[in-house]
Amino acid sequence: MNRACRILGAAWWLVALVPGVAAAADEEAGGEEEVVASEEEPVGRSLAERIPAVSASVFVKRGRVELYPAIGMSLDDAFYNQTLGSLGVSYHVLESLSIGVAGDYYLAFNRRTPVVGGPHPGRPEYNRPAYGARMELAWAPIYGTLSLLAEGVLHFDTYVAVGGGIIAPSATASTTMAGNVAVGQRYFLNSWAALRIEVRDEIFKMARNPDADPKERLQSLLSASVALCFYVPSTFERVAP
Repeated sequence: MNRACRILGAAWWLVALVPGVAAAADEEAGGEEEVVASEEEPVGRSLAERIPAVSASVFVKRGRVELYPAIGMSLDDAFYNQTLGSLGVSYHVLESLSIGVAGDYYLAFNRRTPVVGGPHPGRPEYNRPAYGARMELAWAPIYGTLSLLAEGVLHFDTYVAVGGGIIAPSATASTTMAGNVAVGQRYFLNSWAALRIEVRDEIFKMARNPDADPKERLQSLLSASVALCFYVPSTFERVAP
């Protein structure tokens, strides 16, 4: 009987001791793992670390000259497919306000309409813009950023422009006054270059078929263009927010 009591007592102490030993072993193992983990280098950056916080404009335009060549195409001419080439210069009086001048040249290709049956009538040479020049005022009230696959930030602004100038038609000797309005966006590539996308509408008077009807009527030429903009000076002082 006494022997059985001693065996039961020893078994009880073993049962009570094992959890304590296991807990101590776990603590020691955990401590070693924490030390090893703390010594390891981080494997990669988190999403928040890859996307830097932007609290203010980091591209400065105020006091800089913007030079740009542009190429575009007409969108609503019923008689011609027109390719547009432009050269322009703007001065940024304020961060959101600029004044500029530009010259345009129009290279046109006829849109041939097939004629089926009967004699083919002669096709009149419709009048079109040949070249033009303009002055405009641009306002850029929106400045923003785009995340590039969580690896970088692309800065851009959105602007509207209004102005006036002249257009020289291809079939008449006299030039005509023209008004224009445009909306576009600049995407800043570095401290001295940007890519610009723009849609422009020019309003002017022109005789479309001067041989048959010399009366000038109101015309609209809608075009889309892309430009590569260069800024002078090429560097700037970043304004702290």
